[in-house]
Amino acid sequence: IATSLEAMPEITLLTRTTVTGYYEQNYLTLLETSSPLLSKQVKQPIRQRLWKVRAKQVILATGAIERPLVFATNDRPGIMLSSAVRTYLNRYGVTPGQNPLIFTNNDDAYRTAIELHKNNVKVVGIVDIREFPKSKLYDMAQELKIPVFPGYAVVATKGYLRVRTAEIMKLTADGSEVTGSTK
Repeated sequence: IATSLEAMPEITLLTRTTVTGYYEQNYLTLLETSSPLLSKQVKQPIRQRLWKVRAKQVILATGAIERPLVFATNDRPGIMLSSAVRTYLNRYGVTPGQNPLIFTNNDDAYRTAIELHKNNVKVVGIVDIREFPKSKLYDMAQELKIPVFPGYAVVATKGYLRVRTAEIMKLTADGSEVTGSTK
């Protein structure tokens, strides 16, 4: 996408820039940080430029931050965000645990389960609070025979110094309570 944007003459692409203020009538201040010349002999300060922009239209795309799902004992060592698991796996080549159970409310966890499976890590299952998760990633997990527990939630974990077991329960139709016995 960046390459196609750079080719457009009416667009100025500022990749190392942060919006520092958004004022009346779409007036914005932006702080651009340019990297110093990469030279071992001469140290140069980081240079910054303040842009003052009056925009016709502003689209706020703040990004997304993964947030943990909360349950009893969710602070036990070994419980981590799905994106952290993929970072350990793909960036550092480290398998963060054995026989993981993945708990989710969106499709991103399926991506993690598939990556783990491709790296020969046996995924015990995906616990999805959604009753009917339908997506290409869900279908891929089914094809790889990764167990999926739709409409369930993790209610507790057990273990000392690491997770040994996790307990899941079925959610009610409105998702406000758990029902039945634990698995």
